[in-house]
Amino acid sequence: MERRSWPWKKKSSDKFIVGKSVAASESVVASLSSVASLGDQEKCKTVNYVQISLDSYTHLSGLEDQVKTLKDQVKLLEGEETHLKGKLSAALSEINSKDNLVQQHAKVAEDAVSGWEKAEAEALLLKRQLESVTLLKLTAEDRASHLDGALKECTRQIRNVKEESEQNLHDAILAKTKQWDKIKLDLEKQLIESDQALLRAAAENAALSKSLQERSNLIVKITDEKSQADAEIEFLKENIMSHEKEINSLKYELHVVSKELDIRNEEKNMSMRSAEAANKQHLEGVKKIVKLEAECQRLRGLVRKKLPGPAALAKMKMEVENLGREFGEPRNWSSALKNPYSHLSPLPEISNGNLHQSRKETEFLTTRLLAMEEETKMLKEALATRNSQLQASRNMCAEINFRVKSLEAQIQSLNQQMSSPESNCGIINEGLSRKCTTNPPIITFISRDSIDKRGDSAESCASVISDVSDKSIDMFVNPESEHHLELMDDFLEMERLACLP
Repeated sequence: MERRSWPWKKKSSDKFIVGKSVAASESVVASLSSVASLGDQEKCKTVNYVQISLDSYTHLSGLEDQVKTLKDQVKLLEGEETHLKGKLSAALSEINSKDNLVQQHAKVAEDAVSGWEKAEAEALLLKRQLESVTLLKLTAEDRASHLDGALKECTRQIRNVKEESEQNLHDAILAKTKQWDKIKLDLEKQLIESDQALLRAAAENAALSKSLQERSNLIVKITDEKSQADAEIEFLKENIMSHEKEINSLKYELHVVSKELDIRNEEKNMSMRSAEAANKQHLEGVKKIVKLEAECQRLRGLVRKKLPGPAALAKMKMEVENLGREFGEPRNWSSALKNPYSHLSPLPEISNGNLHQSRKETEFLTTRLLAMEEETKMLKEALATRNSQLQASRNMCAEINFRVKSLEAQIQSLNQQMSSPESNCGIINEGLSRKCTTNPPIITFISRDSIDKRGDSAESCASVISDVSDKSIDMFVNPESEHHLELMDDFLEMERLACLP
């Protein structure tokens, strides 16, 4: 019989290609069972169709025993394979559970992302190792499929050449056992390496858990510090609110003071106007006195020249009485003084009684002038007192401005401590300071009765000045004490309102 080359080398390459494309997931057990079934069928066919000798039969029976032993070995290898698969599945489940734990911890602690990335990288390495193990398993399955084809070829060659098939089967069994031993050793080494990698991963996971615990403790400490900082911020806010209330009270005080300053400015203007009117009336009285003195001198000259008759004396008496009655009315004075010689031109002489009456009138006018001078002195003294009150009010405004500036400095320090500037308080305080600096207070005082009597121009000058002096003296009695008491009452009311919630 011709010796043929072993055909499973070609078939193994073909099977490897087919196994990659079609049957990469077939197990070793199925391949061996198919080999056993095909061997039984071929033996039945040989028994049915081939006649052999007893030696060959005994040899074939020995070969069957060897095949059975090989089947037992294959079953043992399958059991080991299932055991390895269980270990691999357990490792995969552990890796999946650890991946889930890693993901959960990554959500809780963002600062530990780098450690988790390392763990994930190691998990990826383990997955790659598992993939390499699965590839080795597939290669083993491919080799088993190649062995299946080889066994088929051996059975076919047994049909053709029994001797060659026996020898080839023996050699193939030895080679395959060696290969299985090598594969087993490789798998054991890989399992040992995977166990070591799992131990390393467990140690790293323990270290990561410790780091996560430390980070959680740090987070708890940070939350406590944050709560303390929030409490401090609330306390500072309450302080700021109290300072704002004080600022509002001071603002109200400034508003009240500004209103008082406006009122006093108006009073000063009215007093100036009344003083101007009094000065005008005083000048008019002086002019009238001068005119009366000139008239008296003229009358004296006429009396020296000649004495008038009784009719002329009666007319002169009437004119003097009319002048005495209408002394406070400037129009009658002007009309009487414009034509001084209208009634006296026909008088030839004048009596001594008329001269005495004219002297009395001049004395009366001089007393009135002295009273007016005294009244002007009183008005000047009143203006001096009001100017002193103005200075006191300016000092009060300066003190209030100093308090506002001190409160502004306190608020700015609080804002710097809180690192959150409050712009509204600064704007209000700047507005108050600008109001106080741009509108300097000018305080002047005048009595209300003098303002009310401004329009009574028809009354006499003496009555106006006397009333003004009396009322001004009454108003100037203890003005500073009343003003300060009113300001203190307003300030206490503002503090009470600020203390209310």
